[in-house]
Amino acid sequence: MLKSLIYVPVVVTLLATPNSVLFSQKIQFQRHYGEGLETGNSVQQTSDGGYIIAGSSAGLYLIKTTPSGDTLWTRTYGGASRGYSVRQTFDNGYIVAGSSAEFGSLIRTSPSGDTLWTRTFSRGY
Repeated sequence: MLKSLIYVPVVVTLLATPNSVLFSQKIQFQRHYGEGLETGNSVQQTSDGGYIIAGSSAGLYLIKTTPSGDTLWTRTYGGASRGYSVRQTFDNGYIVAGSSAEFGSLIRTSPSGDTLWTRTFSRGY
């Protein structure tokens, strides 16, 4: 069975001196998430140091992890078939932009990934 591989690089900033490197990337962890052909399209670090990942599975897919990459929860949302971008909101919930062949959508969730509201938008053709 195929598994998706999502790399989550974290930028580590070093002090800048005239002869030093300004920043470098260091892979903090590598994890396989999902059971099949899931894809990750957007990764954001959250206020608790963990990560939120939006992607595609049998619908729009969200994964919340700890700072070390262990899965806290996963959610699949019907309607939109792909999740393209996710951001944490001021109340520690999430807003996700997604789409299907027919429409675009925004999904607003609680911090635990429960749906608070969904908006759909016609693709206009």
